Amino acid sequence: MLSSVDHTIVEARAKSANRDGRDLVVGGRDAYMYKTEFGAAIRDCNIALEVPPGVVVFTVLYQKDDGADACEIGLAHVHDLESAVPAVPK
Repeated sequence: MLSSVDHTIVEARAKSANRDGRDLVVGGRDAYMYKTEFGAAIRDCNIALEVPPGVVVFTVLYQKDDGADACEIGLAHVHDLESAVPAVPK
């Protein structure tokens, strides 16, 4: 998990290296799931979650041929941990 007060979820959506993006809502807050090219044997799935005043990004790394659905695994963990992340002001 990474966090930043200098970057936003809007930037995650706009970054051209992020592919297969999908908008989500997690615990009532804006989220964005995407993949990047991490390397020849390793793939990833990232879930950016809006927090004040920036973003938290959860990342799952996996081997290309292991058959695991890293986005499904990552999303389950994000749902488990979302209540521990600072709330977005209403």
